[in-house]
Amino acid sequence: MFLEDDEAEELVDEEAQSEAREAYAELVEQATDKELTPEELAELSAYGMAATVDFGLDAKQGLLDLRSENARLRLVTRLFRAATKRLDFIERAQARARSNGKVRFG
Repeated sequence: MFLEDDEAEELVDEEAQSEAREAYAELVEQATDKELTPEELAELSAYGMAATVDFGLDAKQGLLDLRSENARLRLVTRLFRAATKRLDFIERAQARARSNGKVRFG
């Protein structure tokens, strides 16, 4: 016997979906310099967006464990924002390394 899947009955939280897609688009642009179109973003579910990012096994398993698309959207939003912050940190560290630790003005 299979468990009944309630996903078909769940209404997607438009705000959660919008925030997830916005965070994903920002991450993709920062990591690849590619700007995603609204049409490209509209085609992606939480799983679709997460499939393109290497979060590690624990995060991906946590996503798989969630039965609600709204819960998945909230989780991937947090993961995308954290990944964007890590990229910001890496970029600042690389800039500092190139400047040999010196701050340049002007």
